[in-house]
Amino acid sequence: MVLLLSALPAGAQFAVVPLDARSAAMGGCRMEEEARHVAVSYRSTFSTEGLSFRMIEGGWGLWDKGFVEGAYLFFGDLDYNEQQALLGFRQRVEEWATVGVRARYCRQTTGDGYYEPQQWVGLSAWTRVELGRSVTLTAEGGTRPWEEERPWMARLSVAWHPVSSLLGVAAVESEERMRFRLGAEYRYEKYLLFRVGMVTAPLTLTFGLGFMHEIYRIDLAVEHHNILGLTPQISLGLWF
Repeated sequence: MVLLLSALPAGAQFAVVPLDARSAAMGGCRMEEEARHVAVSYRSTFSTEGLSFRMIEGGWGLWDKGFVEGAYLFFGDLDYNEQQALLGFRQRVEEWATVGVRARYCRQTTGDGYYEPQQWVGLSAWTRVELGRSVTLTAEGGTRPWEEERPWMARLSVAWHPVSSLLGVAAVESEERMRFRLGAEYRYEKYLLFRVGMVTAPLTLTFGLGFMHEIYRIDLAVEHHNILGLTPQISLGLWF
């Protein structure tokens, strides 16, 4: 089992996929873990003008090479909030290919009853292809029914291991706007990891450290946002 605790800043509402501190330190490039274990995580953010972001997520390895995941996200306060419930499944169909689907239920409510609650269901599908031992390509597309002007989203990302100790990631996505993400992770010796990244629209720089041991991993990340400034983040993972 994995228990992951993180503290993150309030991010974009209705984010495509939840992120841990490792991904946040690498420009927000989502890392689809290949771990074959139960994964449970809880995240809470620092408040920004009274608003907060909290998330709990989990996953379970199924038969052979399948994995199911779920998450609950809360953004807002007592007067206004957005909530999500996410359920996904992925399956390795070939030694070099994995496919997955995600469904999200989204709901907006207000504590003062100013307007009626709104709710939507969004769907997405993705595939990951391993182009040799060092390059992995991931493509995802889906719906955003809560946004009438941009009801669709798409993301294309690539991960590259030029050497075993270095990982580079890059992604381009179209959600509420076109956005680019870059990140890198360098493993020093066996336990220490250094990370750096950036994301556009708005321009945000990210940095981070990771420490791995036999049964746990600690991830630290800092974002430099043009409005929020420096925002620290931390994750703790326990394998047992």
